[in-house]
Amino acid sequence: MYDTRISKHSCVPTRPDSLHDLLNALVWGTFPHTKRALHARQHRLIVPSVRGESARRSAELDALALFDEGGVVVVSQHTLVGVAESDVEGAIAAGDAAAMLFGHAIYEGLTLDRPAPLASVICVAIPEGAAAATSCVDVALAEVIRDRSRLASPSDMQRIRVDQRLAKGRCER
Repeated sequence: MYDTRISKHSCVPTRPDSLHDLLNALVWGTFPHTKRALHARQHRLIVPSVRGESARRSAELDALALFDEGGVVVVSQHTLVGVAESDVEGAIAAGDAAAMLFGHAIYEGLTLDRPAPLASVICVAIPEGAAAATSCVDVALAEVIRDRSRLASPSDMQRIRVDQRLAKGRCER
């Protein structure tokens, strides 16, 4: 099992000549704490399935997979949790928050010039002066992933449209 190999053996399976897997490896290099927390949580959710029966995918697993493949972390010095999606987008556009792409499928889509996907958003607050440090964002995001009260369902996440302009501080609904 994919998550078992990561959680128990610290081995991330990859396929030869796979752009998707290469981009996943790059996200692992950028967000190692978050990726480890995400796969550990997924592993804990899959393991309890009944012997001889394939695991059923829960809403929680769906939320984690959506973020892993198509996630964006929105970073600000103020909490944006529970704030309306339009306000999150407004904070990005105004420069009061920064969007960092996390989902490796988003990178793949941008690389292959596919239509802009609808991304799953997790907002994190970082202390003043630390917002630009990816390592601080990684640690804060990993804490969110470990919190079982968060990401119980895909409906718990805000969604924004990702395109090339998002990296420049703008996003579209």
